[in-house]
Amino acid sequence: MAQPKLLVAVDRRQFNRGCLTSWLNTLGQEFQVTGVADVEKSLQANELERASAVILSASAPLVSDPWLQDQIAWLRAGRVDAPIVVIAESDRLRTAEMLIARLHLRGYIPISSTMEVAAAALHLVIAGGTYVPRLRDGDRHPALNAV
Repeated sequence: MAQPKLLVAVDRRQFNRGCLTSWLNTLGQEFQVTGVADVEKSLQANELERASAVILSASAPLVSDPWLQDQIAWLRAGRVDAPIVVIAESDRLRTAEMLIARLHLRGYIPISSTMEVAAAALHLVIAGGTYVPRLRDGDRHPALNAV
């Protein structure tokens, strides 16, 4: 039997990390889930190399968020092609566009998404795609269609 694909759930808030980890565990037996509060302090190099996706949960999904920037910088330093997805409270198109473009994310999932949409987005990222949602203030930006 093949080794399960590793999903890394990152949230500095223990309760939210636990909820995210529990939900990710429902996605199927082909996944192994690990939850951490800080990638630099808790993630091993072999875990980063094995990660099929790193899911960062952010309460303030802004490029100016030092915690979010530090997490992504450490991930990129250890593995430039790490598939990173941010789950955040904002469902504004401009926020998603800014984060995807500036932080080189492979996905952005607003918490207003359904569980089914979020699961499909993660499966898309794990398969090598990029998830850019259609958000409340209009369709995806034309420049992101090629992402």
